[in-house]
Amino acid sequence: ELGHLTSVGCPAAAAAKSLQLCPTLCDPIDSSPPGPAVPGILQARTPYSDLYFGSVSRNSLKTHLLLTLHCLFSIAALWPTAAVEIYTPRVLEAVNGTDVRLKCTFSSFAPVGDALTVTWNFRPRDGGPEQFVFYYHVDPFKPMSGRFKDRVAWDGNPERYDVSILLWKLQFDDNGTYTCQVKNPPDVDGLIGEIQLSVVQTVRFSEIHFLALAIGSACALMVIIVIVVVLFQHFRKKRRAERAHRVVEIKSKEEEKLNQEKKASVSLEYTD
Repeated sequence: ELGHLTSVGCPAAAAAKSLQLCPTLCDPIDSSPPGPAVPGILQARTPYSDLYFGSVSRNSLKTHLLLTLHCLFSIAALWPTAAVEIYTPRVLEAVNGTDVRLKCTFSSFAPVGDALTVTWNFRPRDGGPEQFVFYYHVDPFKPMSGRFKDRVAWDGNPERYDVSILLWKLQFDDNGTYTCQVKNPPDVDGLIGEIQLSVVQTVRFSEIHFLALAIGSACALMVIIVIVVVLFQHFRKKRRAERAHRVVEIKSKEEEKLNQEKKASVSLEYTD
């Protein structure tokens, strides 16, 4: 498909098509095929061919430049782009009137510096416009008005890729989705982290809570059994000691009684 090439040059009919498909196939100076010329064979040149191949060489340079740019743009498009990755607990449950930590961490290919920005927003569960919660850029910026005024505090550490915040005195109106957006120029792309917060009257027991309760109950039962066994042995030894003491007292009393009887019998015999 690239045209038939001979040792005397590129045919005029196939040169244009060959240069469009492969601008480096022919020499841009004289439009000759690549490689050294065959010894003993001269290449045909005419004024008309010089004019034609001069224009073809200029077109080949343009085509080569366009193809190079196209390749660069293709490589740039296919090259995997880095982006900020956000990590959040996704779903969170907390008791009304308590404080909760909205955890948000991130990873970035760029080092963390003063250009880092963090934006927290809130979308109510029952609908309505998105509300500002918190902003961080070198220093934390709390909301000066709105529902989160004096109820939110910075609890992150950018050096450890932590941009979490604290939310105080939870209310049922705080039910909704909290978004965490991090930009670390030049790394500014990436998904926004989300936390779905549910404010409840009491925390429902999960499987982990049941497991912890079962383990705690088993440990408490073992401790109680050990205490009972120790107390039982203690009282048992005490009873044995009391019994032994009573036996000694009884024996001593019996011996004393016998001694008195012997003394009485001896005294009677002596009187007789």
